[in-house]
Amino acid sequence: MQDEAKFLGGQKSQTGKLQRRHIEAFAVRHIGKEAHNWEENSFIGAEGDTALRYEDGIFDVKETTRTIEAGLLEFGYRRIADVSNVGDKTIKKIINGEISAFRNQAIQLVRSVFWLRQQALETQRKTDDVVASLRTRADEIGLAALALELGLDQSNLRKMLKRTKPLPTALLEQLA
Repeated sequence: MQDEAKFLGGQKSQTGKLQRRHIEAFAVRHIGKEAHNWEENSFIGAEGDTALRYEDGIFDVKETTRTIEAGLLEFGYRRIADVSNVGDKTIKKIINGEISAFRNQAIQLVRSVFWLRQQALETQRKTDDVVASLRTRADEIGLAALALELGLDQSNLRKMLKRTKPLPTALLEQLA
């Protein structure tokens, strides 16, 4: 059995219902002999380089820069730099238009933004599941008893269930 990369919850060790994984395409790259008119060029005897090259994907500078800038606003320079292993100075150069000189780093930054977004979606899904189960439990035993069971203040628990206060990370991990 192999992991199912197309869905959340698709690792070998997991059981239960799969959920769709949301993706964001970085670029569109046509591959194969049809994409390069390879067969046609071969038939008519065209000169020149007809070899298939898969590494020549589309690199949209504007879209790449927009994605990186949005990621910086969402997650901040430090988090993006840590995840991507790209330095602050290089990030600033890319944002200031020197993207072509740092193509590999720009691609790594975009991948990091997409990865962080995916992590945020997974955390949101976990939080939704935990809050739903806590609400059910609160209906069963009462808010005061649940707060006591969890070692939380009743007022704070009420705010967490209304989603006006975030669940503590330790509680989320404990209950997920």
